[in-house]
Amino acid sequence: SLATLLITSQILNQIMEAFLPYWLQRRRNKKMIRKVQKARRQEEKELPLAEQVRLEADMSAYLGTFDDYLELFLLFGYVSLFSCVYPLAAVLVVLNNVTEVYSDAFKMCRVFKRPFSDPAANIGIWQLAFEAMSVIAVVTNCALIGMSPQVKAYFPESDTQLILWIVAVEHGLLAFKFILTFLIPDVPKHIQVKLARLEFESLEALKKKKMLEAMELRKTFE
Repeated sequence: SLATLLITSQILNQIMEAFLPYWLQRRRNKKMIRKVQKARRQEEKELPLAEQVRLEADMSAYLGTFDDYLELFLLFGYVSLFSCVYPLAAVLVVLNNVTEVYSDAFKMCRVFKRPFSDPAANIGIWQLAFEAMSVIAVVTNCALIGMSPQVKAYFPESDTQLILWIVAVEHGLLAFKFILTFLIPDVPKHIQVKLARLEFESLEALKKKKMLEAMELRKTFE
């Protein structure tokens, strides 16, 4: 069933994504610590700085956010596509996202090397993927609701009328979604004002700096 598939996939993702790499890394670290302690015959638990750096350098490299986004995309698909069939999926996904925050932090701090942050204005192509999934979800949920016996009971004589009603509701919901997308800006108004103010202040500071440099040049020539 959908519930079994969702719960099983969440548990396997958490194990394969964080705990299994951590266990393998810790096993490898223990072997290296034993070698260092045997070579130097030291009994203290803490390693010297050079050995600690070597341990962290041997950690696996973080390959990027593709797998993390893919996991969120699949969970979003479970919730949006099948929410009318299994409403409890949303609760399970929220619980998974809460644990995902801590498992990702654990993974970044203890399993992989510290990655360099790449500047980005948005989430890129994933924005288009999530928007496409939301459109497909409207169509899927309308079709699933239309196939339910409770809805079919209102149209016992004509399946064509039922299909027309489903298509009309689906088009209305899609129109409402696109209207909301148009009306609600991606960046809130107060954030736009703050960004414009920061840009204006930086330009003013740059102008003042250039004026001071020009005045200093005049003084030197005079």
